[in-house]
Amino acid sequence: MKLNQKLQQSRLQTGYTQKEAAKHIEVTERTVRSYELGTIAPPISKVQRLANLYHVSVAWLVLDDGTVTQNELDQLQQYINEHREQLEKDQQ
Repeated sequence: MKLNQKLQQSRLQTGYTQKEAAKHIEVTERTVRSYELGTIAPPISKVQRLANLYHVSVAWLVLDDGTVTQNELDQLQQYINEHREQLEKDQQ
């Protein structure tokens, strides 16, 4: 299952509308719709916020067939490096 499909499935399973999800991650409803259609890829910072909202892991969202692109890994590592302190607090 692709990221866009997982985003839509997770949103529906948690009962959020696209409008509610958009408000939570501070984008437009159209942007959330585009993420779910796969016409644009969300930045990793938005993936993290959606994962939190939907109670799923970032890894589950971004992993398709057990592999990720080097660009996705680089983006994830950059996000972790930039938010390491907050992520560690969230895990406690």
